[in-house]
Amino acid sequence: MNIRVATIDDAPQIAYVNVETWLTTYKGIVPDKFLQERKEKIEETVEWIREKFEEDNIKALVCEKDNKIVGFATYGRERNGDLAYKGEIYAIYVLEGYQKKGLGKEIFKQVVRNLISIGINNMLIWALEENKSCRFYEKTGGKIVKRRNIEIGGKELKEVGYGWNNLKELENILQ
Repeated sequence: MNIRVATIDDAPQIAYVNVETWLTTYKGIVPDKFLQERKEKIEETVEWIREKFEEDNIKALVCEKDNKIVGFATYGRERNGDLAYKGEIYAIYVLEGYQKKGLGKEIFKQVVRNLISIGINNMLIWALEENKSCRFYEKTGGKIVKRRNIEIGGKELKEVGYGWNNLKELENILQ
């Protein structure tokens, strides 16, 4: 396994991982029609990712295994002006066949290190409340600090914000 800084050239593989993980992670949560439309419009996702790479505040890591990108994380400064949390993981996904092998934890750990290195010592991540990955956030000490309703594909869903108040402590937990 290799974790490295993503480049704009990785956009097609990141888009693939993004769309495929949505299909497996959110099946039964997000409307099937929405998920299928994302798959059919993957080129739009590639272009959206390329645009995000051009924004200075977006940082991304990819995880490579078997000579292909199997996971990624995007992160940076908290996007909504939250006074309590300065950092945010915007997305973290690992293909289903590579989950439960420690890859997500390794990407997560590297994001934490990278946030600390730019002077950020706390962070937030938003997740759909029904997402099974929420257990990982809880196991690492994340606490639900926010809740909000969002709409995806015409369906009202609940999203929870997990917060970590001390990334240096979290880094030690992740060792």
